[in-house]
Amino acid sequence: MRAMQVTAYDQPLSEQELEMPVPAAGEVLIKVETCGLNFGDLLMIKGTYQQKPICPLHWGWNWRAALPPWAKGLPILPSSAYRGV
Repeated sequence: MRAMQVTAYDQPLSEQELEMPVPAAGEVLIKVETCGLNFGDLLMIKGTYQQKPICPLHWGWNWRAALPPWAKGLPILPSSAYRGV
């Protein structure tokens, strides 16, 4: 899968090819179609955010995804319950 990663603070994001994750029991693998960056993300990339996780980082707080066809009819949680990893 493709992911934009922070490999070092205060450096541009870099596109990386990563292994496709395998969902555990109770999890669903989704295809993220779009992902945005917000002000907090930009502070994180610069290394000036309050928290400084260990690099490499790839996260997603603002994204839009398509559920697989077989997921139609499954109960969907409010968007605030989702977090991309």
